[in-house]
Amino acid sequence: KEYGYTGTIFVVSKAIGNTNFFDVEKKLQPENKIMDWNENRELDVAGFVIGAHRVDHPHLAGGAVVARYQGEKSKTALRRGLKSNVDYCL
Repeated sequence: KEYGYTGTIFVVSKAIGNTNFFDVEKKLQPENKIMDWNENRELDVAGFVIGAHRVDHPHLAGGAVVARYQGEKSKTALRRGLKSNVDYCL
């Protein structure tokens, strides 16, 4: 913020204000707090690009239907929560 930098973040919509449950359940990382809606909105207003990174971070190998559903549902949740357009999904 101090230097006016922005960036792009991809958000797991179900994890907003929660934890990285998707990594903890698989014992990949310790539990970490995920940004809440206000923090995400602050970044959006500051010029960051907010993209969707699925609803709950499932394993998507070979599942185009699940991937599409997860992406669209996550984008919809982010659009509503941010009150802003969300164009990208990873």
